[in-house]
Amino acid sequence: LLIITNTPAAGTLIEGLKFANAGEGAIRITDATVTLRGNVFANNGSSEGTLAGGGVWATGSPQLLLEGNVFEGNTADKGAGAYFADSLVALKDNVVVGQSATAGAAVYATDNTDLTILRGFHCDNTSSGEGTIHVDGGKFTLMSSVFSGNSAASGGAIRVTNASGEDGGVVVLDNLH
Repeated sequence: LLIITNTPAAGTLIEGLKFANAGEGAIRITDATVTLRGNVFANNGSSEGTLAGGGVWATGSPQLLLEGNVFEGNTADKGAGAYFADSLVALKDNVVVGQSATAGAAVYATDNTDLTILRGFHCDNTSSGEGTIHVDGGKFTLMSSVFSGNSAASGGAIRVTNASGEDGGVVVLDNLH
């Protein structure tokens, strides 16, 4: 488990690492500016404490960039790949495959998070509740992304409530709800 808190405005770069088999989630970020680039998050879980963010958990972060990462086989109650609260987040060119959660198998965003997903590939993720991507409150922008073979009880690919946003160039294939 890597914990990052209160970084300077210039931020922290984490690049080219593999985070695997962490039982409490792989990375916890609080009130920090962070870039995660070219990392692999595999088979991490969040079964203790917060029950959210098997791969990445972040709250109160002024700027997060997740770019070119692979999320595979992570589990959590909310946000098996990533969980964001009250943060400004950009996800670019990430591959999210085989996540499992109650809500937001790939991503769960809440508490006024401003979330942008650009060129994301989300495949074979499973949520027993709501959406592969679950956004509750805040702002959500989705562009040039693919959702295929995902399943959820409600909103197979995407579930958005109480949030504003926009989308364009999104391909949704064979998602079940």
